[in-house]
Amino acid sequence: MSLITIGKGVILRCGKDLVILNFGILLFDIYKIVKIFNTTLVDMRFIQPLDDDLIIKLSEHHKYFVIIEKGIIKG
Repeated sequence: MSLITIGKGVILRCGKDLVILNFGILLFDIYKIVKIFNTTLVDMRFIQPLDDDLIIKLSEHHKYFVIIEKGIIKG
């Protein structure tokens, strides 16, 4: 069993140029897609507090960012 650190994302796959930041339950669907392309996939886990350090680190080596989240009305 591993502990989840509050406010810290996890890099699940490393690639070039493009980073996909995932917030929420679409992670496994997206993982199937990024395997085809050379894309970095990050499970951000928390919107607040946001893992600023991870985003800054990723921006040093990647040109583009895409944010994926399943929109909800409450929560």
